[in-house]
Amino acid sequence: MIVGAEDVENGWVGGDRHPPQFLRRLTGRRSAASVAVDEAVPMTSENEVLSGVLAIPASGHTSGSIVFELHDRDLMFVGDLMLNTGDRLSRPLSMANDDTA
Repeated sequence: MIVGAEDVENGWVGGDRHPPQFLRRLTGRRSAASVAVDEAVPMTSENEVLSGVLAIPASGHTSGSIVFELHDRDLMFVGDLMLNTGDRLSRPLSMANDDTA
């Protein structure tokens, strides 16, 4: 698993920093299952993590949010940075983000 370094703790993602803030409020759960991380991507600049795959820091939803770009295919994987709301893309609700700004 390739994860933004700000979301990694001792080689794992998950635990006390997940689920997102709004789910913690709704469910009262303070933690979720942790998953081992293969590569923690620095949040300081773009990094080629696999041949032809660029990891771009995009903190906000979580401190370690990253976007993956396949530059030879003009394609990006944005995760839940944007949501499909029928006929348009929108941002997640601000309460689902660590830092909406």
